[in-house]
Amino acid sequence: MGRRPETKGAIIALMSDGVARTSLEVANIIDCEKKYVRAVFADLVADGGAHIPEYRGANHEMVYRLGEGKNAKKPVNRTPEYLLARKRVKDSLKRTGKRQLSERELDRLYRARMPGGRALILLWSVRW
Repeated sequence: MGRRPETKGAIIALMSDGVARTSLEVANIIDCEKKYVRAVFADLVADGGAHIPEYRGANHEMVYRLGEGKNAKKPVNRTPEYLLARKRVKDSLKRTGKRQLSERELDRLYRARMPGGRALILLWSVRW
């Protein structure tokens, strides 16, 4: 992959303190490109040498920790269908003059949990 062999050693040495870090934080500390750090972490996670305890931020950036452990469940992304359904509801509320729903209320209305942890997006037809 074009990675230097010492990059993996530097990452393991840095992460051996037990602190969970993102690939960007590690890349900044060891002065390496983020894509190489992510490639090393992907290898470590696949081999069981590291795990992903959490996802951080709006972009769900992976946080890595060395050692055995359970990987966190990846958050559900907002699909185009989901965003379209939300836009239709917001537009209909503007037209009818009803109270605006908060982001959390909209999520509760238009996202139903299915067995297996998958999200089902419910699309509602709005009369124009």
